[in-house]
Amino acid sequence: ASGKTTLLKTFMVEMVHTFPDFVPVLMPIIEVTPVLDECDRTAGESVVVAFVQRKYPQHAHILLQMILMRRAVFLVDGSDESGTYREAVEDFITVELLEQSHKTIITSRHSGFSSDAFKECRLVELLPLSAGQQSEMVQTRVPNEARAATLVQELNAPAFKDIASNPLMLS
Repeated sequence: ASGKTTLLKTFMVEMVHTFPDFVPVLMPIIEVTPVLDECDRTAGESVVVAFVQRKYPQHAHILLQMILMRRAVFLVDGSDESGTYREAVEDFITVELLEQSHKTIITSRHSGFSSDAFKECRLVELLPLSAGQQSEMVQTRVPNEARAATLVQELNAPAFKDIASNPLMLS
């Protein structure tokens, strides 16, 4: 786990507070793939509409209204988890979200997407924290200097090296 879902959920909370005119629509790919099976896209059925109605039935009316008003931000989580649905997922994202100019954020590991499919998107890569950044982050969260120094030292141990370099794990 690299923390993509946690980051997206944190972003949702920040977005609601910072941009109250917009509403986040979380779309975990693992929950979108069954909808892809149910939708007849060749007959014009929308995966977005079907997903919203299935996942958020109590709020579907207002969410669909916000989508029509272009005030929805789609948070597509885990496109790398699409497996055999990869082509269908990329097509759905491209046709229903990107080509319609919906505000969209997509999370994926490098292996999980084709750069051709999302060539119009801005790619943001979450880089590992350096040892200095890890130390700074610990010091801002642990007010006791001695304890902070001990924790920084422990984070350098082989068992914690990878996890400590992940910015989402120390936040």
